[in-house]
Amino acid sequence: MYRFALPVLLAFALVAPRASFAELLAVKEPETVALGPITLTDGTRTGLPLEAVLPDGPAILHFWATWCAPCREELPALDAFIDGLEADGLADGLVIISVDRAGYDRVSAFLKGGLGLDLISWQDESGKAGQTFRLFGFPATILLDAGHRVVWRHSGALDWDDPAIRAELTEFLAPPQ
Repeated sequence: MYRFALPVLLAFALVAPRASFAELLAVKEPETVALGPITLTDGTRTGLPLEAVLPDGPAILHFWATWCAPCREELPALDAFIDGLEADGLADGLVIISVDRAGYDRVSAFLKGGLGLDLISWQDESGKAGQTFRLFGFPATILLDAGHRVVWRHSGALDWDDPAIRAELTEFLAPPQ
């Protein structure tokens, strides 16, 4: 009986529908996450709770690392997207966070010297962002609603130059009319 059951179970496992990676990351209902354990630094201040740097309304969190090749390719376009947000008065809604373990000086030097960007980035000094937000790789982008619940999660680079993506993210941050 067992000799027959094992091959049948294996065959079923191979043909059964599986959730795609995108489906695993999809947020069907807003998710409340414990933001308190995540602490940030900007090189001068340390131990700053993530909640302290979030705007009162919705937010876009973008996680990256100096060792991440897609992150390095994506950051210049992200910097240009921020310029558009600044023009609309929405730049505070985008919070950029490095997950590097090296000191903040290295992160800052990489942005300014390595990429020539004036990008302002926080650093996750607690090392808990990945676990808290269920991030499976970097770069990663999270959308938080006005109650700071996760409403969208994306693992991988975004095309920050794509007009449709820019419009959708800008609209997400804009106050209701």
